[in-house]
Parts: sequence; C-alpha cells; structure tokens
Amino acid sequence: MTSCVSQRKYDRIKQSESSLQSDYSECNTTLEATTAAKLQLEEERALRVKELDQTKKELVEMQAAYDRLDKTNRDLMARYDRMLEMSKSEVTSATDEKAMLQRELNEKAIELNKREADLLALEMSVKAKEDNLARLQAQYDQQSGTVSSLEGDLAAREQSVKQLEMQVVAREARVKELEAAIAARDQKLNSLRERVKSAFVGMNADDLNVERRNGRVYISLSQELLFKTGSSYLDASGRNALVKLAEVLKRNPDMTITVEGHTDSDGDAEANWKLSTDRSLAIIKVLEGNGVDPKKLISSGRGEYYPIATNESAAGKALNRRTEIILTPNVDEVLDVIKE
Repeated sequence: MTSCVSQRKYDRIKQSESSLQSDYSECNTTLEATTAAKLQLEEERALRVKELDQTKKELVEMQAAYDRLDKTNRDLMARYDRMLEMSKSEVTSATDEKAMLQRELNEKAIELNKREADLLALEMSVKAKEDNLARLQAQYDQQSGTVSSLEGDLAAREQSVKQLEMQVVAREARVKELEAAIAARDQKLNSLRERVKSAFVGMNADDLNVERRNGRVYISLSQELLFKTGSSYLDASGRNALVKLAEVLKRNPDMTITVEGHTDSDGDAEANWKLSTDRSLAIIKVLEGNGVDPKKLISSGRGEYYPIATNESAAGKALNRRTEIILTPNVDEVLDVIKE
C-alpha cells in the first residue's frame, strides 16, 4: 500500500515549470512596454484635463454673462408690458431697444452654443484618451494577473509535489499501523484458540474441532458430545465441557459469541430447525449461567440447511449433526486505523 510520484509525472511537471518561466519573462517584457505607453497617455491626459478646466472656466463666465443678459431681457419684457400703456412714441422707442437687446442676446446665445460645442468636442477627445488609457490599464492589469497566475500555478505545482510526498509517508505509516493491529488481532485469536483447546483436553478428537478461519475461531462440537439423538437436553459431559469453555470466554469479554445448531436431513425439516434452535438456546443458557455476558451471546438455529458433509452416508450425517460456537473478535482497533 505505497505510492510515489512517477518519473514521467515529475518530468512533465519540470517541463511545465520551464514553460511557465518562459511565459513569465515574455509577460514582463510586454508589461514594461505597456507601462511606458501608460505614462505617456497619462501626461497627455493631464494636458487635456488642464485645457478642459480652462474651457469650463470660460464657459462659466459665458454662462454668467448669459444669465445677466437673460435677466436684463426679462426686465425689459416687464418694462415692455408697462410701456403698452404709454404713448405710441414711447412704445416704439421701447420696441427698438428691446429688438437691439434681443439681437445682442441672440449673438451671445450663438457664441455660447459654439463654446458648448467646442467644450463637448474637447470632452469627447478627453474621454477617448481616458478610454484608451483604461484599455492600456486593463492590459497592464491583465499582464500583471497573468504573471501572478503563472507564479501561483508554479507554487501550486511545487506544493502538490510536496503533498504527494507527505501522503506517501503518511500512507506508509498507516500501513505499518494497520499491519501491527492485524498482527495483534491474529496473535489474540491464536492465543484464544490454544486456550479453548486446553479447555477441552482429554476429549475425543472426533467430537471436537477448534480452528481459526476468516478472522474468527470456530469450535465445532458433535451431537454425541452434547445431546442424545432428537433431544435438546445437554448431557453431563457436554455441560462440563461448556462450563470449561465459559471460563475461557469470561477472560475474553471483547468477543461476540454465536452459537449455531445444525442437524442432518433425517426427519421433518421444520422439526430439525426447531431442534437446532432449542439446542443453541440450551448451550446459551449454560454459558450465561456460568458468567458469560448475555449481551455477547447470539443464538442461531440452522437446521439441516448448512451441511458440511453429504447426508447420503452415516458418516456424513454424523458430521452434520453438530453445534458450532463462533468467536468473533472486536475489530474496532483495525477499523479505526482504516478510517483515519
């Protein structure tokens, strides 16, 4: 369970790094040219802004003059209304004066419109310069962003390589930790198997089999050791054997204990199923009565449906008439290592 960065992937990263460095140099050259153009435009813009300010000042003065003439015109209009009540000669004189003032006002309005047109043209010119300056500024920012992006990409790739190296080290440590946890579990299972065998010393080997399989300890007890044919009542020899087994199990409280009853195929299948369940419960009661935690006990009746030999011969049927006590260790420590 180890991994590392392949030489091909490392070469690709180095090649990419060289390409990024070349792009970085090209971007710097473009950036310098853009900066020079930006400075020139900023000087020209400052000059145009100064001209615009002067024009605006003149426009303000023209507007003030226009406002004064407009006020005078309004005053004259008021006077004109009053003159209607005067004599015809006075009205004629006032009309001539009004016409003269109106001409002057029109001339000022024409001059003001021309100034406004010039000002608008100047503003458009300044805006064009500002737009060009903004475009160059955007190019400048884009080039700066590209350089920063390239630098960030290069740093990210270097960080990725470091992270891969750290992951390799971490995985190697986890593999060793997992191997140690599995070895400890296996040692515990081997020790338990030997203690179970010691508890059944002196019994007929044909009636008893203790083996380790699939991370569990299987204790197979024949019917002849525990029960009479067709009965779920424990014999004295079988009860004594279970009392010894209970002493071993109490010293291993982290085990889950499953008691499975099995029969051959003789007789009614439903009756066999009930018999296997009753025998399992009888064994459970003896273990519980001798101090085994009932929370760790599981009763299961398998009937005739899980044979280990053929039911076509007397020897095969004898092997199938059995009770299996399955000891399953607590694997939380191994699972904790896997989950980390």
